[in-house]
Amino acid sequence: MGSSKWRASSDASRAYTRCITIHTTYCVHNAFFQPFPSPTSGIACIHYHGDYIASGSSDKSIIIWEVKTGNIVRKLLGHSDLVRCVRFDEDFIVSGSYDTNIMVWNLHSGECMFAINGHSNRVFRVQFDKFRIVSSSQDDKIIKFDFSSGVSDMVLKRWSELRPHYRLEPLESNAQTTS
Repeated sequence: MGSSKWRASSDASRAYTRCITIHTTYCVHNAFFQPFPSPTSGIACIHYHGDYIASGSSDKSIIIWEVKTGNIVRKLLGHSDLVRCVRFDEDFIVSGSYDTNIMVWNLHSGECMFAINGHSNRVFRVQFDKFRIVSSSQDDKIIKFDFSSGVSDMVLKRWSELRPHYRLEPLESNAQTTS
């Protein structure tokens, strides 16, 4: 059974992809595709869900594309530094940035519902469900926030440089939420 290999070459308007079986070198699939338009600078993260792709980039924007057409559905602006992580579902987008903020957006309207400032350094990762948002940061903290209010209710902090274990810390103060 032959395996396949993808090769791509592009010109200014479209890309050409060919799938070739390695053992026989017969072409088993040719395809033309239109590349997605790009933001004004480098893409730092992507998330694919259903019919859409969301990306965060160093131009501080979040772009939502429709997969079938490659058209930009929405461009979200609000972060003041590189958008490092983005996740979304059918209703919400949650983004994290080097500006230390986490922003919660309405997917349908593009409105920023609220921003959370719970980290003291760059946010690297966010995950969420309908009850909570969990984030990690360069500040060595994992913080869990209540989704509806943005208030933190749990902080895990790395307590040893030699043995990177985490411990639950009491909350000194809740994260600041802005609407």
